[in-house]
Amino acid sequence: MTSTTSTLDAAAEDSFFDDDDHDDMQNESESLAHVPRYKSVENVATLEKIVKEVQGVNPSFQESDIRAAAYRYYRTRAQQESLVKRGKDIERKQLRRKHERIVRKRKERELALVRNPKVTSEVKEKWMAVMKNEFMSSEDSTHDEGEDNDSIVVHPLPWRAESVSNMFHKIDKFNNDRKSNHAKRMQKKRIDGSFSE
Repeated sequence: MTSTTSTLDAAAEDSFFDDDDHDDMQNESESLAHVPRYKSVENVATLEKIVKEVQGVNPSFQESDIRAAAYRYYRTRAQQESLVKRGKDIERKQLRRKHERIVRKRKERELALVRNPKVTSEVKEKWMAVMKNEFMSSEDSTHDEGEDNDSIVVHPLPWRAESVSNMFHKIDKFNNDRKSNHAKRMQKKRIDGSFSE
């Protein structure tokens, strides 16, 4: 049976997952919607070969049992594929949120710098040169990591000049001082994290 099992695994793996069509099997869960159809032409042809080979080795095996075993194998592989896909989707969403937080931080700092009446035009022009996404420290939300408390973990940039960091701190303070008490209460707690890579 070892040879037969290996043949079953190899044949199923080669053919069950080479179709880009969506699964339209009756009663299939939505989590398997992106997986190739079990009853696609290629899969049916492969299953017929599997049934013939298994019964050639041991005629006592019922065709219905062989098909049930093949279907269970297909379902297991389909669920594994679905888990991998969901994991990648979550990772993409987290990266997109991180990028959106960086862009939002940069725009808020640009606006605060422009509105600060104590800063001269010459100084504003100088500091606008570093108002780029790559100069903004990255931030992670603890909520994105599955934690109940929604805080922001700030990852400093080890290579950023101290003068630039100090300037950003002053801009953030100016921006925060202008916010209403309600807006301040709505702010998420900020936590210092590890350096950005």
